[in-house]
Amino acid sequence: MATVGAAVVQAAPALGTAEWLAEFLLSPGPAALAAVLAAVLGLAAAQARIRADRAAAVVTRGHAAWLASSARRAEEEDRDRVQWWESYTWVVERVGGADDEAFGPVLKALAAATDDPVRSALATVTWERITEREGAEP
Repeated sequence: MATVGAAVVQAAPALGTAEWLAEFLLSPGPAALAAVLAAVLGLAAAQARIRADRAAAVVTRGHAAWLASSARRAEEEDRDRVQWWESYTWVVERVGGADDEAFGPVLKALAAATDDPVRSALATVTWERITEREGAEP
């Protein structure tokens, strides 16, 4: 039995020799190394793709949130304009009576409530017309 073990030891070429390299290249070792290398490269590529997709998703979510916020803000501004206009037309439809002085606070509030200079001027001019007309009447 001792001779069998000695024969096996002698049959294995020394590490780093041309015989060892030839035997290694003919074995499944290079295929295993290539498979491990491919797996590592695949993992690295997958992680890079995940990071890129995650970054793109963050940008997309940020853009979607900005768009939603802009749409909400535009809807609120539109609603405020419609409400302002309805209040203004309500006052103008009722002007011409004896109690026009009562509309003064409403028109002043309408002029102050808007950030639009045109609407503010419209409410102010309407109030000035009411006060001029009342001052001209006996």
